[in-house]
Amino acid sequence: MTRYVHIDAPDRPGPLPRAWRNVSGLHLLDAPALAALGWLPWVDDPRPAHDPLHERLVASVEITDAGARRVWAVERRPEAEIPAVEAVAAEAVVRIKAGAGAAIEGRFPLWRQSNLMARAIELLDIRRDRLLTEAEAVERDAIEAAREWIKRQRAESDRLEAAAAALLAGEGDDDAKRRALAALGFAAVA
Repeated sequence: MTRYVHIDAPDRPGPLPRAWRNVSGLHLLDAPALAALGWLPWVDDPRPAHDPLHERLVASVEITDAGARRVWAVERRPEAEIPAVEAVAAEAVVRIKAGAGAAIEGRFPLWRQSNLMARAIELLDIRRDRLLTEAEAVERDAIEAAREWIKRQRAESDRLEAAAAALLAGEGDDDAKRRALAALGFAAVA
């Protein structure tokens, strides 16, 4: 869906309204008629790559006859504004732990994890006495899939925390630190 902006508010792209001021059916007008009323199509430009520690992104809006677009400029940060890598890494560890916990809790709350564990133990006990029925085998497979998903979430969290720990320890040169920050999701530390 094409988004539009009005020249009075060029930094707020959104869907074209059906009615605006005294015009009904605004969404039915063609591009020249919309432009005559000040409505221009919006073009999203991707954020450019930059060094999040030493540079910041500054956005502006460029308006032409063809439409409006956000234009990004990369500016060098003054030395006083450069965040300490250690502070960014410590924040990353907190964010990573919270994100992994929220993802796991969102899909498998603790009460459900407890119930799944209890049922898995019951199924193990059943297997000592007899083969599992088809329904029990399906249930066991579902529990195993849940356990594997949780393990993958934890492993990814551990991997990201290790990258943050390497930053906290001051390991690597500036390029390695920038790559680690980008991997940790700090490409927009502006």
